[in-house]
Amino acid sequence: PSLLSDSAVTDSLMKADIVMPSIDSCLKKTFQKVDRPREIDLDTVKQAIVDFSKIYKGKLYLEILFVKGMNDSPQEIELLKKYVKLVDPDELHINTIDRVPAEQLELYSTEEKSLLINQFKNLDIKVRIF
Repeated sequence: PSLLSDSAVTDSLMKADIVMPSIDSCLKKTFQKVDRPREIDLDTVKQAIVDFSKIYKGKLYLEILFVKGMNDSPQEIELLKKYVKLVDPDELHINTIDRVPAEQLELYSTEEKSLLINQFKNLDIKVRIF
């Protein structure tokens, strides 16, 4: 299940000024790799965010965490762009890993971050990178 698929959670969030759900991949294999969810189905998460976006009246910011080499392939980005269009958030927040984690992961250069943002510029949604 997804928390947004829980009506008690959704009812509480309806009172918030800003809600920022996160989606890091539209592919199940990558979702498992990046998010390591336990008992959370990607399709349920995706549908819950779309459903919530249709009824929520406050500001909706959608967050994507990009992990270099995991969820930044052209296929991943195209699928994420289609999903962002479907959700139609007020803002898209793109995050990357800035500090070297315990795992061996590469960090994005400033230029690579700019290239990521540019992939989403044509969506007619404010895009911010953090």
